[in-house]
Amino acid sequence: MVGLMMQEVLLVYMMMADGSLNEKACMRLINVIILFQCIAARETRQKLVNSCIVYFLVPLVLFVSNLEVYDNVRAVALSVFGILCQAIECSALQWAIENEVVELCLISKDTGNKLTRVMRFS
Repeated sequence: MVGLMMQEVLLVYMMMADGSLNEKACMRLINVIILFQCIAARETRQKLVNSCIVYFLVPLVLFVSNLEVYDNVRAVALSVFGILCQAIECSALQWAIENEVVELCLISKDTGNKLTRVMRFS
């Protein structure tokens, strides 16, 4: 299942690169990221961190798009990082510190709308 989710993320990467990103693809991506939220919110969170899948969310946060719906993609991706940081496990927090998640959230304030700015603090 995670493999299929990653295929969707990589498909959107290709659309971002060639300029063909559309609202339908963004909505599909949002659904995939919501599934990553579920993984991050459970005892499976450490496996998510260890798999390095969350690194694939970073370009989604940093990408700038003219599509209004893309701000929702950015906000949902940021929420995965927020969920990981709310964990009690020291390893998840250590991962967030080592990978500069706070800086990623601060950068997002310059590229996103109000929703994104709210999510970066959650």
